Amino acid sequence: MPLATATGNVYGFDVIDGKIFAAEANFTTDGKVNVYDALSGTLLKTFTAGVGTNGFYKN
Repeated sequence: MPLATATGNVYGFDVIDGKIFAAEANFTTDGKVNVYDALSGTLLKTFTAGVGTNGFYKN
């Protein structure tokens, strides 16, 4: 199985519906979240989240 690696320091991490969500540890400005395919490790998208993002939930 491939391994997805996130840039920076990972603070939040979760796997939901075959996707890996990894948030960078950032406590002074909005953080970045990388979303990877859980099977291939391919980066699917990146988006900006709030300060200190550390949890992901299926909505």
